[in-house]
Amino acid sequence: MVASKLQPLSGSPQTSGERLDSWKEIATYLKRDERTVRRWESEGLPVHRHVHKKQASIYAYKTEIDAWWNNGRQRLDEGDSPAAASKVPSEGAHGLRWKRWWLLALGVTALVAGALALNVAGIRGRIFSVRPTTIHSIAVLPLENLSGDPTQEYFVDGMTDALITDLAQISALKVISRTSVMQYKGARKPLPEVARALGVDAVVEGSVVRSGAKVRITAQLIYAPSDQHLWAESFEGPANDVLAIQDDVARAITERIQGKLGSPPRSTMAARESIRPEAYDDYVRGLYFFDKRDAEASKKSVDYFQKAIADDPGFALAHAGLAEALPAMYWFNRRPPVDAMPEAKAAAKRALELDDNSAEAHAAYGSLLSLYDWNWNEAERELKRALELNPSNSLAHERYMMLLLSLNRVPEAVAEAKRA
Repeated sequence: MVASKLQPLSGSPQTSGERLDSWKEIATYLKRDERTVRRWESEGLPVHRHVHKKQASIYAYKTEIDAWWNNGRQRLDEGDSPAAASKVPSEGAHGLRWKRWWLLALGVTALVAGALALNVAGIRGRIFSVRPTTIHSIAVLPLENLSGDPTQEYFVDGMTDALITDLAQISALKVISRTSVMQYKGARKPLPEVARALGVDAVVEGSVVRSGAKVRITAQLIYAPSDQHLWAESFEGPANDVLAIQDDVARAITERIQGKLGSPPRSTMAARESIRPEAYDDYVRGLYFFDKRDAEASKKSVDYFQKAIADDPGFALAHAGLAEALPAMYWFNRRPPVDAMPEAKAAAKRALELDDNSAEAHAAYGSLLSLYDWNWNEAERELKRALELNPSNSLAHERYMMLLLSLNRVPEAVAEAKRA
């Protein structure tokens, strides 16, 4: 019988110490699990709900539960009467049923053991064999900022970009672009589900803590089909040597994957060792604001790229960033982007002079040749070179897609958009 919900008695207010404010507290008080206690509600367990909430929270009073429990105990006592006892199976019948189940379990166990011993239909191999964790594709999910400081998001996103770029140097490994993975920033989806959506075998996830003069990166490599953790490690070092920490992380992941690929990666460490730390920090800030793509952020982006160049005039990536940021700033601030071309082109050419193997420099120059000079052939050569150097460069994919659309090569443009 379902009892109506009891209300506190007027004139006898309950104290907060006598109230239980969750199913967990009620279950603990009754020394039962939550599922059992929830089921008892239909049998009259006196719980109350806050009617002003859509998903109403429950609470109960110990005195009411005690009264309900004592009444129930009387019903249980009645069930122990001689009349009720006649309905209980005899010990002999119970023992017979137990013996039958025991013999059946022994029989099934013997059949399974025999099948394993004889390896019937290769069952032993199917049960105990371990499938190799072959990795042909990988996604670096956005690293999590655990610094407790939202202003460090630019730094954490920069670390994600650096890992993507480094892993993209492994020619036999498909690395998903930044644009595709950033949609999962802050998401809490199961990793196998994310991997299926991105079409990859493995996932790298982790976190960054930047506190004072130190940086700590924690990363783990997960084989997506089985959600198997293949590797996990933390790296710590001074904040002014963050490039070395990034290289350590990328090298550790590469070494873990390398045995499954057999193809040596191209290293960019030598080119990065000479970058001044303050210039790199300004560069990462420039990228962060460039990605926001609005009027105010575009101005900050240009400022930070220019500051990075002032800190380190030989920093090729900063020149490439400025070449991309200048036309964007003009566009978002309603000025003709063509007016930015002389300075933007000079920055792109300088980036190529400093590092002809920079994917970012080739992408920036190819973009300017395509969008403003309409020099389609040379622009396509530059953009293809950028993608050859870094197949995961999402900006190069976007620029190449726009060029293909301009040439009415729609199927190719669609394919390029999917890679971006």
